[in-house]
Amino acid sequence: MFVRVVSMEAKEIEAGLDQNTMLNLRNAVGERVFDELIEDVIFEVTERISRLEQLNREADLAAMAPIAHDLVAIAGQIGMSGVSDIAAGLETCCRNGATVSAQAIAHRLIRVGEASLVAAAEMSVEVSRKPVDRHAI
Repeated sequence: MFVRVVSMEAKEIEAGLDQNTMLNLRNAVGERVFDELIEDVIFEVTERISRLEQLNREADLAAMAPIAHDLVAIAGQIGMSGVSDIAAGLETCCRNGATVSAQAIAHRLIRVGEASLVAAAEMSVEVSRKPVDRHAI
C-alpha cells in the first residue's frame, strides 16, 4: 500500500484575525459596504465550512480542493488570516492526494473557522467604532 504524506508546519492558529485588514477595507469601501461585505463573507465561510464537513466525511479531496481555494481568498479579504492559511494547506493536501493529512487539516479548519466567524463578527463591530481614516490627497 502506498500512502502519500504531506508535511505541514505544526503551528496552531486559532481565530487569527488581522484588524488592520478590516480597518483598511472599511476605510476603502465605507461603513455601509463594509458591514454588508462582512455579512456576506460570514455567510460564505459558514456555507463552505459546512460543505467541507460533509466532504471530509466522504474523503472527497477533489471536491474539497476548490472549496479550500475559495476560502483562502474569501477569508483573506476581510482579515481572517487563520482560516485563509489553514485553507491553503488543505488545498495543497487535496491537490497532492494526501488523504490523511487533508482530513486532519479539514478538521482543524472547521474548528478554527467556527471560532474565527464569531471573532470576525465581534471585531467588525470594534472596527466600526473606530474613526474613519481620511487621507488628504
